[in-house]
Amino acid sequence: MSVRERSFRCFKQTPLLLLLLYLPALSFHPQGQTAGSGEKQQKPDNTIRLKVGLVQTDVMVFDRQGRFVSDLKPDQFELRVDDKEQPISFFELVTAGSPHDQEIWAKAEGKPVASTRRPSASTSDAGRTILFFLDDWHMAADNVMRSRAALAELIDTSMGVNDKAALFAASGQLGFLQQLTDNKAVLHAALEKFNFLSAGVEDSHWPPMTEGMALMIEQNDPDVIEYFVSAMRTFTWYGFTESRDELIRKIRARAGQLASTSAAIGERTLSALRNLARSAAALPGRKVIFFLSDGFVLQPKRSDIVERLRQVTDAAARAGIVIYSLDTRGLVVGLPDAKTRRAPDPMGLLAHSGYSEVMAPQDALNALASDTGGRFLKNTNALDTALITTLAEISRYYLLGWPVDPDSLPPGKYWRIHVAIKDRPDLRVRVRQGWMDLSQLISKERDKAETTKLASAADGNELLEALQSPFPLNDLPIFLHAGYIFQPGKGYVLAMSYQVDAADIEVGKETEGVRIDVMGAVGNKNGAGVGSFSESLPLPAARADQSKAANQAFTHSQTIRLDPGIYQVRVAARDPRSGRIGCAWQWIDLPPFSAGKITLSSIFLKEQEAGGKALPNLDLDALNRTQFSIQRRFSAFSPVSFFLNIYNAAVSDVQIQTKIYRGNQIILQSPPKPLSETQVSGSTGAISFSDEMPLKGLAPGSYTLEVTATDRLAHASATQRAAFRIQ
Repeated sequence: MSVRERSFRCFKQTPLLLLLLYLPALSFHPQGQTAGSGEKQQKPDNTIRLKVGLVQTDVMVFDRQGRFVSDLKPDQFELRVDDKEQPISFFELVTAGSPHDQEIWAKAEGKPVASTRRPSASTSDAGRTILFFLDDWHMAADNVMRSRAALAELIDTSMGVNDKAALFAASGQLGFLQQLTDNKAVLHAALEKFNFLSAGVEDSHWPPMTEGMALMIEQNDPDVIEYFVSAMRTFTWYGFTESRDELIRKIRARAGQLASTSAAIGERTLSALRNLARSAAALPGRKVIFFLSDGFVLQPKRSDIVERLRQVTDAAARAGIVIYSLDTRGLVVGLPDAKTRRAPDPMGLLAHSGYSEVMAPQDALNALASDTGGRFLKNTNALDTALITTLAEISRYYLLGWPVDPDSLPPGKYWRIHVAIKDRPDLRVRVRQGWMDLSQLISKERDKAETTKLASAADGNELLEALQSPFPLNDLPIFLHAGYIFQPGKGYVLAMSYQVDAADIEVGKETEGVRIDVMGAVGNKNGAGVGSFSESLPLPAARADQSKAANQAFTHSQTIRLDPGIYQVRVAARDPRSGRIGCAWQWIDLPPFSAGKITLSSIFLKEQEAGGKALPNLDLDALNRTQFSIQRRFSAFSPVSFFLNIYNAAVSDVQIQTKIYRGNQIILQSPPKPLSETQVSGSTGAISFSDEMPLKGLAPGSYTLEVTATDRLAHASATQRAAFRIQ
């Protein structure tokens, strides 16, 4: 066992780590209170934001056939704020769709996929941020199953390599898995955990009363009241011993109790959605929330539900979020189905109650979508198709910006934004419809000394709280890379490396004794800890060829043996001198290892030095001796090589194909080709493969390398990806 391996302390199923890693459902830190987040991390990047006197909003434009219009110019847009026309000083067309989305666009436009001209646009190199909010308080058992299947289909077919997604349940039942990730295995694990929750609004009396009926009784609907009086008198346990007034009193009491329960559960759902929207403000770029629910009836007499709806749309506006709501009941009508227990209605007293039964539960879903610039998806049993086509639809949009004097935006005043296309009444513009307090979006200079430390947290607790942050903290930039190999007879070995640049540490003239504090943990998909570490790293000693400490970095590596499964690695660092804090994490999926099935290790990147020797084997000794790139940031002229192992295949049977993505678009692709003898080296049970990445000509930005190895004899393949950045 290596020194690095011995330095890692393993605790199987440690309760302390369970508490450390478990993120309570939607109980996120309020804005400005997470360690080091401040306003630097909480400024939305795209939708409705104020930056140096500039407010931006995203806009989608469609023709009468519902097709996106991608050839509009800035002077064709008319932008008004409270009916006052604003000059457009910023304009951009953005596309963030995956290849599967391009196929959908081509089909909608009646063009072959190969000949589809991609819009002249700013491609989002960070991909899309997609949040799925599952309202399990208001979802029947069969609709839970249909929603799970639809989301699984979307994850498998429509998520691009650089998309990030997360699933959140209103009740919090997904626990630790409610985190943003680009790892599809994590998302599928969350879906498998999502189950029917039998704690919704139920009425155990006869005849059953629905939320819609309760609302109509509270509104003194005479027909619905008469229906219950007649039905109750039909049965012997009521008989005619009670007067009509007594029956009506009981009916109103039942309706009031049901309405109160309905209002309370509706408030829970909207509070969880609001907390999600507020927390997502820390994420950059445009965000989309898919709100899946059977719907719920608004009970304005029993709660401040209208104000809670406004709070959600306000939080969405500040965070740059568009909400698309989906009625998971599918195609619904106002008549009772075979599953509904209902007393006979020979007089047709409920004939007019179809609105309350069908439409009333949709009011909240419709309002949330409309007021945030999204769309309400209803009356479809093809939930998967609705989600997939909608995701493709929202992956192209315009950004419009206009200058604002911050002093002209008094706090507490709400504004409306209106966008139209001049002289084109045939085009439909989709933009946020709700009222917005634009003063809340003004960028404010912060006092770093005040905001970098966690509120009311002792120094010893800061790292622990940072380690539990729902989103990465960048006040002290920390970089993490976790990758694995398989050791025959020993199983998986996970190598973790983290780095903080000394350039980000205020060392002053005296560098001796300068240290940073680091805390880390590894947990499984349930949040149970399988390992942890805590240490204080000294500033590296200066080398002869380095005149400044800023050219060095605090760097450390650990290794741990793990069983197959899904794990998350978390690390947080703190500079004791300034109090600045950063944290990062990475999900790792270790697939079941079976003989005869081609499998790949993680991809490791390394910038090659002049005259450097090639890495002979990617094994445990190499992981301990070799400094692979942690930041994965390179110049376009850097000689960068990638390394990985191929298991359960013969050299003569394997073909390799590499692709480089920017965002979700392939920009470089090699044809499948056999392994070259100069690219491989043999080790027990593995083929160590390496090659140079073609970086020349790549513009600055974020990219993803994808390597696919195909076993031609077994007709099977395996794929690994690694993100990197060109500076």
